[in-house]
Amino acid sequence: MNYYQNLSLLTTYWKSGAMRTGILAMVAVLALGSSSMMLGGCKQASSPSDGEASMPDAVQAANSRNAVDVLATSEGTTSGGTGMIFTDAMTLAHGQAIPDANVTSSQSDTTTVHVATVTRTFTKNGYSYSGTWTHTWTFYDANGNAMPKFIKGTTDKISVASHGMHTVSTPRVSVDDSSNGSWTISNLIAEPDSATLNGTLTRAGETTKLANGKTFTHTFTINWTNDILVKVYDPFMGENVTYLLGNGSSDFKAVGFRDSTFERQVSIVYNGDGTATLTVTRTSGDGKTDTFTIDVRYGIWLRDVRIG
Repeated sequence: MNYYQNLSLLTTYWKSGAMRTGILAMVAVLALGSSSMMLGGCKQASSPSDGEASMPDAVQAANSRNAVDVLATSEGTTSGGTGMIFTDAMTLAHGQAIPDANVTSSQSDTTTVHVATVTRTFTKNGYSYSGTWTHTWTFYDANGNAMPKFIKGTTDKISVASHGMHTVSTPRVSVDDSSNGSWTISNLIAEPDSATLNGTLTRAGETTKLANGKTFTHTFTINWTNDILVKVYDPFMGENVTYLLGNGSSDFKAVGFRDSTFERQVSIVYNGDGTATLTVTRTSGDGKTDTFTIDVRYGIWLRDVRIG
């Protein structure tokens, strides 16, 4: 009796539509849940790329070229790079005044710490530079004692710290960045025209516009150890330029949009003729090395030597 009564009630409930609506709703929930699981599985299967190593070799090679473009710019005399600083430093190391500098602490003062601010703007032969360097320096004799001014034959070393702000455009790249560096130029008594350089420079770029139109921010540090610093007159640019003979090294990190983030370790050989050979390791890529030649007088990438 109870069985038939319950069955009758169930039949009436089903005919009312309430039960059918509830079951259909439950089926829909299960279907959506199953669909979400399937979509989740598809999303997991198409996970984001695992970085630069997943990019084609041509893209990684282009990233290495971009790094070299910026590094070259940071080296050149004409491009407002370390060549410009080293030319200033060599001028000071010879006891001369930088022509366009605003010296805020006179070399004839009794203080041993001197400060000069140099602002330069020029456009020439496809290069343009606008920026300001602030140099702080101290002279030392052969015994390591600080000197209030340069004395030829007695001053054997100059220690220079420089801070700069730069806007640069070369035939290959445009850079807007800042820099901090410190150097020691020694052996001035024995070799005044080819002194020994030790030091480091860090540059941080806010915007880099590459030849392909892309932009990224960049940071890197260049190190020099016992390099020979040579200052010569360059007839092409009509001014003194400075270049090196010896070895250097750098790290390079670029951060941009989408997959343009990459890192490089760079070994630098300065050839003593105004050029340098850079061996670039793809540390965030497939580990291959790319080799380039740059002109450290003008701050420009010249050619690929070997890619990949």
